[in-house]
Amino acid sequence: MYCQPQFRTLHISTFVVTCSLIWVCMIKSEESNYDELCNFAFAADCHGHPELSFPSTYFGNCVVSGGVSIKRSLLVGENGIIEGVKAIEREVRNLKSSDILKKAETFMSDLKEFGKSEKSVLIIAGSPKLALYDTNFWWGRPKKSELLTGSSRTVSLSDCRKMKKVGLKLD
Repeated sequence: MYCQPQFRTLHISTFVVTCSLIWVCMIKSEESNYDELCNFAFAADCHGHPELSFPSTYFGNCVVSGGVSIKRSLLVGENGIIEGVKAIEREVRNLKSSDILKKAETFMSDLKEFGKSEKSVLIIAGSPKLALYDTNFWWGRPKKSELLTGSSRTVSLSDCRKMKKVGLKLD
């Protein structure tokens, strides 16, 4: 693969690269219109957002939706993974710098609109950083964690109970 030089530095995390790889593989496995838009959605935890401050004892969540759309032709092309990385990274960066409270207010409606689309939609649920197996609600650590979804286009990412690995599940 050949990567064009960029004027700005990308913050490329393992989450962004993993999501891009999954997205490209899923799109390549479909037979679809070459020029259609492909949608990708994910949820982001905003506890560390500078605009927000939570007490250390806060027991709730603060989740917003992120989403990108790019042409299928870019994803299935020679630099498909790079195109996916650039799009997802740009949305992650926007979430870090935007008015996060407005995004939190529209979280469910944003995901609903993405899901209504007749276009290709892939939703990533979860993240290994949530550390589900380290959670203890005073009855011990979970033995098993599963994500239930109503969509066949959802991929679940999570940590593993006993090992330093990441689990991936396609519904």
